[in-house]
This record gives sequence, structure tokens and C-alpha cells, in this order.
Amino acid sequence: MKAFERLFFAIYIPLGVWGCLHAGISWDELAEYQTLLINIGAVKGLWGGSHTEYQSLLHYGDRYYGIGFHLISNAIAMIALWVNSHIFSFSANPSEILFTHLSVFATFILSGLVIKSILEKLINNHSMSLIGMMTYLLWPYLLGHAFVNVKDIPFLFAWLLCTNTLLNLLQHWYAKFTISSNQALMHFFLLGVGTAWLLSIRISGLLIFIEYAACFFVYLLLGKCRLKLALRVSYLAAFALPLAMGVFILYPVFWHNPLEVVNAIQYMSQHPWDGDTLTAGKFLAPRQLSYFYIPAWLLVKLPLVTLLGLLLIPLVVYREMKKIKYSPINLQLINFIALFASVVLILLTLVIIKAGLYNELRQILFIFPLIYILGFAGFYFISKKILTVALVATAVFFLVDNLALYPYSYVYMNEASRKLDIGSKYEKDYLGLSIDRTTTWLNQQAQGNSEKACAVVTPAHLWKGLDQSKFPCVQGYENFTSLKKPFFFSWLVRDRIDLLPLPSCKLIHEEQVSMPLSPTKLVMSQLFFCDPIAIEK
Repeated sequence: MKAFERLFFAIYIPLGVWGCLHAGISWDELAEYQTLLINIGAVKGLWGGSHTEYQSLLHYGDRYYGIGFHLISNAIAMIALWVNSHIFSFSANPSEILFTHLSVFATFILSGLVIKSILEKLINNHSMSLIGMMTYLLWPYLLGHAFVNVKDIPFLFAWLLCTNTLLNLLQHWYAKFTISSNQALMHFFLLGVGTAWLLSIRISGLLIFIEYAACFFVYLLLGKCRLKLALRVSYLAAFALPLAMGVFILYPVFWHNPLEVVNAIQYMSQHPWDGDTLTAGKFLAPRQLSYFYIPAWLLVKLPLVTLLGLLLIPLVVYREMKKIKYSPINLQLINFIALFASVVLILLTLVIIKAGLYNELRQILFIFPLIYILGFAGFYFISKKILTVALVATAVFFLVDNLALYPYSYVYMNEASRKLDIGSKYEKDYLGLSIDRTTTWLNQQAQGNSEKACAVVTPAHLWKGLDQSKFPCVQGYENFTSLKKPFFFSWLVRDRIDLLPLPSCKLIHEEQVSMPLSPTKLVMSQLFFCDPIAIEK
């Protein structure tokens, strides 16, 4: 199996690196980069004795967005840029933002290794855990994000890292601390460091304390674990000190007042974004989500093998709990129940408080690997052979989907839901990669009097590849209908309702993808050419 794993990564990593460097730049990436620069500028200003830049940070709209991963990814990107210019040529249009994709993809690979480690704790089968990891790494929904998503994929990895560290800690606790007290303190310290990094990426990482509490409670209840009071205090300190210091250091906005974290939690839990998300055929605003929002997205985004495994969980728990009458409860079942309780409590919390989610479930992408793990284990405990066949079939479907959908792999929906008219019922290209593709098409097709036309764009960085010599006139969406000269206009298609009822505009290009086994094509974006002068004549 080791040789098979090496072969998998020998193929997967080079193709993934190529994929993340050719996927284009997504909607939010420039804003994330700007957040990093403002935080760095504030720190440099304070270091130089100036408070001007720090005051700019305090009034910045995205001041509560974390930079814990951006510091790492942009440092790696700068190195990659140097390598690109001096040794190789990975990209024809290199930029620091584009090369941050390398570190995002790296964290996704690492998350797969952590998935394998957690699966082994639940099923105690190395070969099946390896198959589970490889299938996970091919999941188009997550892989599509792993090419470009500089916030949610690193957050997902950090969450899994904390989860694995916690389970390692609890297993030693269950085994009456077969390691020394110093080693146990190190486990708590590493958990504190990992949690600090998680929160530094996104403040909603506080949700992991629900997981911590659920797991500790399950181990107390089922594992009958006990700790001496003196040890509890020392372990708490080993965890809390690096956590507090890490969060404080990596959030400069908290430096003027540590209690600012309260404002950050309140602000980010009910994010004041004014857009909406197309869900099951309805447009839902982030602050007006219905209780069916999260279940509706999970039902279409989770693979069928995972959904079937989840349905089997009650049977698994019933059957395993019956065995307790004749033998002690095993460690794998305790881990399984602990993670199950964690996922249920986190999802219930999000539903009850109606957290301000948007762009489908991108903000809680971290929950998908945990659900995948639970579905995998639920299936495994019923039938290992059937699970093996199901995983191989799923991996093949995933591979075909990735080839067909690239770079929009994140629009993936499971085999059952794609039989429906998903194009008009669910959000698609919310990352905006199709706009980048549109600029490429426009550059190739532009001819004649196109240089006299304007390009109406938003946000501007999605049109970075536009040939400025052919399109010297570029402006934002504001008042574009009042333009008195020809212009090109592109928009992301969310349903089949025409955006432009303007007689001066005609559709000239569509970015489309075909989802395998689906009867309809997905239209990602449309490009219009508008000529108000011709209408006036």
C-alpha cells in the first residue's frame, strides 16, 4: 500500500500544482491580500512610532478578518515568484496572489494526511484509511476550493489538525496517561498553538470549543476517564497561554483593547454582507436564513457514499452499544461518538443562531471533512467490502467530474441531485473564475472597432488579463447604462432570468460546463456587447 500511496501522490501533486496555477484568480483574493497589507502597514507604523496606519486598520471594514495563513502563503508566494522568474516558468502571468494558490493546495494535501490519521483512530484499518484519504483528495467540491480558496481551505486544515491533536490527547488520557506528564503538557501546548492558528485565520474558529467540550464529555461519560485537579490546572495553563498569546499577536486589531474580540465575534457571526445566495430555488440573505439552508446544501454537496454512511449511523451505534454488555467499549467507538456529537452540536448551533452564511456553505467548509469521516466510518462498521466498492466507484466519478468541471470543480453536486435542474436552483460560480476565462476569450476575439469599446467590470482584478491595448476604456458597474459608447459587459449567471432588458445589448459569449450525468449545461457567466449609439441612430 505504501507504493500505491507514493504513486498516487506522484501523479496527484504535479497535476494539482498545474491546476492551482492555471485556475485563475477568484473574487475575494485581492480583498484578502489588501487585508494583509493593511495589517502589516499598521504594525510597521507602530514600530516606527506612527499611529496613522493603525487608525486606518481600526476603521477598515474587514479588520476582523484573520491573517494567520496569509503571512505564510504570501511569504511562500514571494519565493515562488523568484523561482518562476529565475529558474522555471510556471505561469505566463505571474503574480503574488496567483502563487498563494501553491500553499493553499499544500494545506489541502496535508488535510488529506490528517484525514487518514483520524480515520485510523476510528476504524483501526490502515489500508481502508488510505483509500478514504485518496477519495477525499479527489472530491471535486473541496479540490476546486483547494485551487484558489485562500481562506477556507487553510481553515479546514487547521481545524482537522486541532481535531487530530485533541484525539491523540484524549486517547492518552483514556489509556491512563501512558506518556509522561511532560509529554502530556506538550500535547496541550500544541493544541493551544493549533487553536490559536485556527482563530488567526477566522475568528469563527471559536466553534471548535464546542468540539472540544463534546469530545471531553464523551470520554468522561463512556471512557470513565479522570484527572487529578493539580494536573488539570497545569494542562489548562499549557493550553491557554499559547492560545491567548497567539491570537493577540496575530490580530493587531486587538492590541489597543483585547476586549475588541467581543466585537469581532458579534460582527463576524452576523456578517453585514447585503447579498443573497440561491438555495433550492430561493434567494436567501445571510441575515435571513431559514432553518433548511444548511441541510439543503449538505444534501446536494455531500457524496452519495457519505450520505448513505450517515443514514447507517443509528444502526451502527445501536449494534455497537449492545456489545458493551459483554465487553468494554472500544476506543474506536468512543472516537466515533465524540466526533458525531461534535458535528451535530456545531450544526445545531449554526442553525439556531442563524449564522450569517453566504456563497452556500463556504464559510463552514471545515465541517465537510468531519461529515465525510463519519459517513465513511458508519459505512465501514456495516460492511467493509461494500464500502470498498463504493469508494472505488466514487473515486472514479470524482476523477471524471474534475476533468469535466475544471476549474469550476467546486460547483460539484452529488449524482442524485445533478439529475435535477440544479442550474436554476443553486449557486454556481460564486468565486468568479469564469470572468477570468471570459477575458481570455475576449482578448482572442477582439477585432475591428473593439478598441473603441469600454469594458464594464467588477471587481477589477478579475479582468487583470484583459488586453489594455485593445480595451483602453475600463470602468466599474456604476451608471454603466448611461454610457454613450459601445461597451462589453459580463455578469455571473445565477438563474435563467435575463439581467439586461436593454435593447442595446446582445449576448455574444457564455462560459459553460457540463456536469457528467446531468441533463443540462451549467452557464457560469455571460458576456454582452452593448451599443447604445446604434440604438440612437
